[in-house]
Amino acid sequence: MNSNPHHTKMTLCCVTDWRRAPGEIVEIHAGGELLRRGEVDEVMPNGTGFWLLADGAHLRTYIDKAEGFELWAAHPIQNP
Repeated sequence: MNSNPHHTKMTLCCVTDWRRAPGEIVEIHAGGELLRRGEVDEVMPNGTGFWLLADGAHLRTYIDKAEGFELWAAHPIQNP
């Protein structure tokens, strides 16, 4: 049994209300493929897109829901 928290497998949930995602560590998927992991920065007020923070060689990137991207988080993001 591996007790290292960096090797713990997490269950991911698809997030439909992106307005609740700021500060979350997420995965971005499209066409069933994982494209990138990162932290959500700012989210559009209407929830149609968000900025993923820069990380290493990856620049800060805008993710647009209308382009078919999906946001997956390690736990369901709670509504207030």
